[in-house]
Amino acid sequence: MEPFSLPPLSDRAARILLCMERDPTRDRIAGVLEDEGHVVCAIGSLDGILETVRLTLPDLVLLAIELPDGSGLEVLGDLRMLDPLRLMSIGLLAPQPLDEELVSHCLLGGADDVLDPSRLLELAARVAVQLRNRRDRDLLRRAQKERVRLIDDMHTDPLTGVGNRRVADAALAATVDDDTSTLLLVIDIDHFKRVNDTYGHAAGDDVLRAVGRRLGRLARDGDVVARYGGEEFIVVIRDAPAPIHGAIAERFHAGIRSLRLRSPTGPPRVTVSIGAVSLAPLGAESERTGRPRTLEAVFEAADQCLYHAKRSGRDRVVHVPFGQPIRRESGRPSVPAEPTP
Repeated sequence: MEPFSLPPLSDRAARILLCMERDPTRDRIAGVLEDEGHVVCAIGSLDGILETVRLTLPDLVLLAIELPDGSGLEVLGDLRMLDPLRLMSIGLLAPQPLDEELVSHCLLGGADDVLDPSRLLELAARVAVQLRNRRDRDLLRRAQKERVRLIDDMHTDPLTGVGNRRVADAALAATVDDDTSTLLLVIDIDHFKRVNDTYGHAAGDDVLRAVGRRLGRLARDGDVVARYGGEEFIVVIRDAPAPIHGAIAERFHAGIRSLRLRSPTGPPRVTVSIGAVSLAPLGAESERTGRPRTLEAVFEAADQCLYHAKRSGRDRVVHVPFGQPIRRESGRPSVPAEPTP
């Protein structure tokens, strides 16, 4: 069952599916519920009840225990499987007299209530309770969904859809005490001011969005991609073997270099400069190369590599292990990559 395919129950009439053999009692129950302002759909057997629930999305199912083609108890489990969030209430209409053992069996089987179909006023009151519970569950679920959305908004850059500065700072801070091999990429779009000046800020926004999308596709599950500010992004890659860090950085560079922009009012392509720093896991290797002690030290090391890449002509990667000097030969331009779809 789709939990949010209908407006909230507080904004519409309740939908009730009444499943019992057609007789005067069913007609009286339907009449009482309709007088309360509810929309009632009545069926006379279990045949097709699951499909009816899928189609009508009832807020409450009133299901007779005794039906011509079986017992309502037989389909309780199937009805619950259609509604894993338990937004729908289910009431069983039991024959008289009500037996405590039968009531207990019904409730344990998944029913929310067991009702006496002959006591119409009591039935209407207990239906109102179930619908109120249904309304509360609906509101709670919507509040939870909104909370998740707000949390996502707090951590998402609204323009590019990747992480924001908050996510970037948290990822950088985590690298200080990380005990795994980690690669940090600081990525800057080349000549971005020229894009804004030549094509306009809307085209610049298109470039940022395209780069953010491509970085997200190049990253693995668990990698952190975030916009650090302006035209600068960071990528934090954990648990990748140090010997392939250089190749990973080049893959990100080639992935952006192969990006072709299809906007008729913007630049056809874009390049980036990347500063890449490898952080060794805690242990013997980190004692030899050094480990950053602060977030600022992590970013400064990568920023120095980025500065070298830009001073060396842009459109390239400069990669060094943390604590080691940048070699003069670092930052050679990458081989042009074939365009990717």
